Amino acid sequence: MKHEGENHIHEGSVPLAAQRLQDLSRYATMVASAITHNDAKPNIHTSIPTITNHIGGQVRKHLTILFFFLLISGNSYAQKQGQELIDSLKADISNTAKDTNLVKKLGRLSFEYYRFDVKQGINYGMQALHLADSLSWKKGVAYANNSLGNNYSTKGEYPKALECYMKSLSLYTEIGNRERIAAVCNNIGNFYNDQKNVTKAFEYLNKALAINENIRNQRGVSLNYNNLANIYRQQKLYVQANELYHKALEIDQIRNNKDAISRDLYNISASKVLTKEYCESLEYGFRALKISTEIRSNYNQGRSSKSIGEAYYGLASDSMISPNNCKHHKSTRKENLRFAIKYLNESLFFSTKLNNLSTISEVSFLLSKAYEDLGDSKNALLFFKKYSENKDSVFTRDNSVKIANIESKFEIESREKLLAIKNLEIKNKNAQMLFQVILSTIILIMVLTLSYALFKKQKIQKTFNLELKNKNKELENYLFVASHDLRSPMVNIQGFSQRLQKQSDEIKAIVAECPLEVETKARFEKITNDGISKTLNFIVSNITKMDILINGLLQVSRTGRIDMVIQKVNMNKLFNTIIAGNNFQISELSATVIVTDLPDCYGDENLLNQLFSNIIGNALKYRDKTRPLEIKIAGRTKNNKAIYSIKDTGIGIPPKYLEKIWDVFFRVDANSPEVGEGIGLNLVKRITDKHLGKIWVESTEGVGSTFYIELQKNVFSE
Repeated sequence: MKHEGENHIHEGSVPLAAQRLQDLSRYATMVASAITHNDAKPNIHTSIPTITNHIGGQVRKHLTILFFFLLISGNSYAQKQGQELIDSLKADISNTAKDTNLVKKLGRLSFEYYRFDVKQGINYGMQALHLADSLSWKKGVAYANNSLGNNYSTKGEYPKALECYMKSLSLYTEIGNRERIAAVCNNIGNFYNDQKNVTKAFEYLNKALAINENIRNQRGVSLNYNNLANIYRQQKLYVQANELYHKALEIDQIRNNKDAISRDLYNISASKVLTKEYCESLEYGFRALKISTEIRSNYNQGRSSKSIGEAYYGLASDSMISPNNCKHHKSTRKENLRFAIKYLNESLFFSTKLNNLSTISEVSFLLSKAYEDLGDSKNALLFFKKYSENKDSVFTRDNSVKIANIESKFEIESREKLLAIKNLEIKNKNAQMLFQVILSTIILIMVLTLSYALFKKQKIQKTFNLELKNKNKELENYLFVASHDLRSPMVNIQGFSQRLQKQSDEIKAIVAECPLEVETKARFEKITNDGISKTLNFIVSNITKMDILINGLLQVSRTGRIDMVIQKVNMNKLFNTIIAGNNFQISELSATVIVTDLPDCYGDENLLNQLFSNIIGNALKYRDKTRPLEIKIAGRTKNNKAIYSIKDTGIGIPPKYLEKIWDVFFRVDANSPEVGEGIGLNLVKRITDKHLGKIWVESTEGVGSTFYIELQKNVFSE
């Protein structure tokens, strides 16, 4: 029997006292019937008769306490089972929040439904899986996959079943939940048994049994006994199979689990059919059917009815059995055949509800034989066709399983290797610890070596940066002194130029008043107008340019020398001040300036005023005279930074100059009539760097430019 037992999450399903009572009761009864040999774990694959309930040396010491506890505990806790449990869960989920508790209930519904309606089981399993995924709850994902595996396997969709089981096993192994690992190993063992891979089936079922015995999980042990017995039954090792079935039945009767009891009974009934003990088979079969009907389990009713039908067919075929020695034996062969057909049809009804193709195929074949023996060739042919059709379907799915096994071979082998590695780590713990110590020492030496090399490199870099900083400071000081020294003679030259201009004007006036000859007068006017006046204008123009250049150099040198006063700056107020200072020029140019609400930042207010004044000044200066000028100022915050943008509709910057505009003395158009010496944007870059910020520009020639400045939202130091 595949996938039987309570392979589900039990958190919150049984009160602690009641569960303890069940465990103690089960333990006490097992003590009474135990056969004590030794404490070694049995290997069912190699020696089935050695499997016993192993009781430790201290059992006798605990018997009195156990029975006393049973006496004072009162009534036992009765769990809901079968259809009653399904109805209860369905009523409960509508009032449950979308949390892990709902995942448990949906997964439990999926598990319970695989014996009643696999379509519903898959539906609830997928709901549980999607909810567990959305909650990132690994245990719930593992549980849902295990329940889905049961439903897909019952339906005959074996590749999907294996995929679900493997996902579940991987997650439970990662979590370290031994009880759930055992449950999934049990199901994988059944899967391989369905695929006729007995070696793999024994491997996984023995893993499950070893874990369940170790953690004293009796419901799991019972389940493993049943599934191992199924394999022995298929191999015609009926004695070993019946021994395990009865051990499972003993455990489940103590636990009072009706679903498991009916499973044990119909398995024993089916085994008795194979040994031609038909009367005993019917006794067990009818007991199984009664309990299965009580809990309304489609799966169990189908299996129980099948074993009863097989037993009646056996009675009809075996003339050596006397009706007097068997209370269920009918008086005639035909009557036995009719009862066989009756119960086989009931089995077919329940198996069809579950879409269990393998059982449908088996029952159809038996019905075909029974009708043939009864002389009903029409129905015999009908059910033989049904058997053939379903056999083909099962065969086709077997082929697809082979393909799925090939496709998932790498994944399965990887997981098996992982389990092997973990087992090896446990066995070689001391060696592993030594390896880790050696490896850690090597890594530590490497880290120390790299750290020392990095420290030396950083020290050299720090020294280099300090020297560079000092050189830059010396250069700025030199620039400041040179600019300051140049300013004095420039002022004198400007003064003398203005005096010469005034004297030139006086000479013009004298010449105009003197009664000179026309030719002489013309010569004087040419000298004063074309000679002296033009020369003085040229001197004044270049002096003005020199003055602008010196002022720019002084600003650059002062920027490096100034100690900033870092404070919170109201940027809305700052831009209002800058725009007010340029208001006359803005009005003259009929320009539009739009300022959105700006975030505050930290910095030196005077330097920031200078920074943004330069950018806005450039926007006004390098406008496109063929269209209206619009300047838009905006700001936003990102990653604890304040980012400001100044967008204009000016002439734009050619792409090849976008990186050069920050260089000192660089001008995009050196022949431009606009006054400037290419210092402004270099100054802007220096101020931005001083504020630990960033500046960049996006520009399209003939469309306009957008300057972005990133500054600090929090207090900082240079």
